Amino acid sequence: MASNTPRLGLYKKDPIADANDTFNIQTMLNDNWDKIDGKVAILGPDGKILSEQLPQQSLPNASTTQAGIVQLDDTLTSTSTTKAATANAVRQVNDAIVAHSADYVKHPGYGVATGSANAYSVTLNPAPTQYVEGMAIAVKINVDNTGPSTINVNGLGAKAIKKPNGNDVAAGNLKAGSIYTLRYNGTNFILQGEGGGGTAQPGDVLSGKTFTNDSGEQTGTMPNRGAYNITPGTSNITIPAGYHNGSGVVYGDPDLIPSNIRQGVSIFGVTGTLIEGKRWASGVTTGVYESSPGKTYITVHGLAFSPNIVVAKSTTTTWYGENILFAVYANKTSFSTQPPNSVNVYADNSTSARVGEFIKYSDGFKIAVWPGSIIGYDMSWIAIE
Repeated sequence: MASNTPRLGLYKKDPIADANDTFNIQTMLNDNWDKIDGKVAILGPDGKILSEQLPQQSLPNASTTQAGIVQLDDTLTSTSTTKAATANAVRQVNDAIVAHSADYVKHPGYGVATGSANAYSVTLNPAPTQYVEGMAIAVKINVDNTGPSTINVNGLGAKAIKKPNGNDVAAGNLKAGSIYTLRYNGTNFILQGEGGGGTAQPGDVLSGKTFTNDSGEQTGTMPNRGAYNITPGTSNITIPAGYHNGSGVVYGDPDLIPSNIRQGVSIFGVTGTLIEGKRWASGVTTGVYESSPGKTYITVHGLAFSPNIVVAKSTTTTWYGENILFAVYANKTSFSTQPPNSVNVYADNSTSARVGEFIKYSDGFKIAVWPGSIIGYDMSWIAIE
């Protein structure tokens, strides 16, 4: 039974069922050849199928979520998510990355140090061809330094490692296992972010508190004395070294005043004015005769007290060759009557007494030394408070 092919629809006969049919040139050959010829593409002069013979399909533009037509882009600054970079653009980006990787000014290269203490070496990749001012490296130190140190990068030559203040690194500034950033200033590699430095020592810092100096981090040992109080005594008291919180005191005493300290004695800078017992004074005064009431007197002022007892004695022989002694006792401002409020005058060889006068002042005294005139004779006296 005759049928058609599924693709081109060519007419064909069944070799068994149609074995006795007459062969028809038109339907069996010509029509089939026309169908085949209509489906075969025509090649152009270049041997390629003409575009008008290709099936016409509408393809979408490509995106991050859909396949499709992609436009090439040769720029390096595009932010498109639908265009594809050309090989040239990819190469330029790669060249820029390689150049950046080798630019140790813009970013530090990293390496693990080798060599011995104080003479370190490091190898960077990519390798720098020369030292450039501003280049930076991050180095993991392999062994503690014990003094001034150098570093040699990729065999370009050893350069000193300096602190930011220009000083050499001190022993212990570079610790094994720690990573340090160094930047080249055109002459030396300068330690970056070193932290504190200085001359303080553990004994200068409160116990338990940490600080840094030129030797790195340290812990203080200064004892905390808190409020340290002192009670003065008869000997010096040593103030112990350490931290004092400012609340300590040296105890004072309200009785530490001049009037409580013996005269001439100084205690903690306070000079005493206290006179123990009775104050006294002595001197020599010339007698002066007063016609009224006709007696000779000595008068004294300027004493630091008002006397209660005065003893006077002539310094020359008077009155019939005798020395005259005056014993005076007084407990009144003045008197001129009988004993005991009197001036008793005695001669050396006489037991007679003559009544005199005594006047007491706040700073001295006046006494009658003779019931008559002995002008010009000196009297030695002692006055007692």
